[in-house]
Amino acid sequence: MTTTFLNKDQSMEKGLGHGVIRNMKMKRVATLFVTSSIYLTLLGCPRVAYIEVYNNTSHTIKIDTSTDIAEAEPAGSVTLPIAYSYFHIEFNQETWRYNRNIPHDGSDGPYFDGTLRIQINSDKLGYALETNQKPPVVDFEEQPTGYPIEPDKVIPAMEQ
Repeated sequence: MTTTFLNKDQSMEKGLGHGVIRNMKMKRVATLFVTSSIYLTLLGCPRVAYIEVYNNTSHTIKIDTSTDIAEAEPAGSVTLPIAYSYFHIEFNQETWRYNRNIPHDGSDGPYFDGTLRIQINSDKLGYALETNQKPPVVDFEEQPTGYPIEPDKVIPAMEQ
């Protein structure tokens, strides 16, 4: 008995059997699903970056990025990695929580080159510094969208 196949795929199906082909197709679908899930998850993750905080207050501040903690003396600065969507600054018996806001959606430009530079003033406002600006800056002529940033949550020392 001779079997005639219409195309290459049909010959594979007849030669391998329907169960094997179904398993191969399911593996392809599963691989595509896992790969797509990872890709979509990574799209939602904030870009790993650094934050340089210049302390323009009269007190030492503590910066907590959830991955590292450091202190900045008055008129001093620290640079820390920041991978989460917020960071905390402890100042004068309070902790201020700021949302991480990288100008221009994280594209390199005048305010970001892999490091976000901000100046924290005593009024709790955080100003974006251009990559070539030397703090302290007294008059900010222009700020990117969303700046100056202010804490979205202030935690008194007793609640910590």
